[in-house]
Amino acid sequence: MVVMIRRARIALVVVACCATGCTGADEQTQEPSASTVVAASTDPSTAPASEVPAPSTSTTPAAAAPSTDGVVESTVPASTAPAAIEPSGVVVSSGCNGPSPVASSMVVPSGPTTRTTLLALPADLSVPAPLVIDLHGLGADAAQQAAYSGLATRGPAAGVVVATPESASGPFWVLPVRPGTPDVVFVRDLIAQIGAQYCIDTARVVVTGISNGGGLAAGVGCELADVVTAVVPVAGVNIAASCDGASTGSTSIVALHGVDDPIIPYAGGAPFAGMDRSDSTRTSAGGRALASMSLPPVEEIMSAWATSNACADPVDTPVGADVVHRVWSGCRPGHVVELYTVNGGGHTWPGGTPVPALGPTTATVDATQIVLDLVTSLS
Repeated sequence: MVVMIRRARIALVVVACCATGCTGADEQTQEPSASTVVAASTDPSTAPASEVPAPSTSTTPAAAAPSTDGVVESTVPASTAPAAIEPSGVVVSSGCNGPSPVASSMVVPSGPTTRTTLLALPADLSVPAPLVIDLHGLGADAAQQAAYSGLATRGPAAGVVVATPESASGPFWVLPVRPGTPDVVFVRDLIAQIGAQYCIDTARVVVTGISNGGGLAAGVGCELADVVTAVVPVAGVNIAASCDGASTGSTSIVALHGVDDPIIPYAGGAPFAGMDRSDSTRTSAGGRALASMSLPPVEEIMSAWATSNACADPVDTPVGADVVHRVWSGCRPGHVVELYTVNGGGHTWPGGTPVPALGPTTATVDATQIVLDLVTSLS
């Protein structure tokens, strides 16, 4: 694995929900279960503020054309035209039928609302490009996530379209991930609209994110398996339930998680267990609700993903001194199930800028490069 160390200052990324009962601001918090993931009511007005200075929000991609305010928005409605399949196996979106607009953001109608996403485009869209959707965590926003992961910069350089959307429920994605819930519908609508306006390969769509965003990424891997090819949840895979492969199918998954994550525990149990009880994030309304949850162990949830993908027994390979790469073999054709366990790792983006308040950040593996390697290798 190539080690790459990048990026500028980061905003705090923490979770706001999980798999069986996270609610919006106007819903009631459910009681936690002793054996399942439960969730919390999080009011946007009480969502925890960032503990780390926010990065510069100058994330306009190199391919974006300037405008009077530095942002070009695209609002062309999504097309319902069927995709064409090239002999090579590339699934061409309808956006390949005409010129693609040059824009740094997009407005996406979804249900009764509209949402926005940052766009980072490769210089050449004459051939179908893979698509990566990068989801921020609670307490962060799209611009901060783009700066933290670096996907908005490194993706276009690798020929990948990168969308970094903004949540609509305050600085968090509302879970559980279930068919028809607003954030699930939004991700589907986002993929459809990007495919209608830009020339993408819809057989190579990867959703990633950290913490709360990682939980949504894992969840849409089940609920949107018809349009999402793979998911890469960072520090959040055990927030969402695994797929029932027999009934819903599932995508490929490559998860990364720190063993010493103080917010979303690798071994399962209550979030925030490794943080000071006086920490401002933990003592906020959302933090108190999160602390009452019970999460399954990361290895247990990944074994369930392997089962849903009909995989055989895994093989562990050490990577450097602090990372173990677990790969399940014999999975359903075209599917991979992998886990990067970071011994001593915290609630951070591997290979990213260190965030000491959230624990150690490994430089042994680079989550951004893992995402890009995955999306460019898919067929």
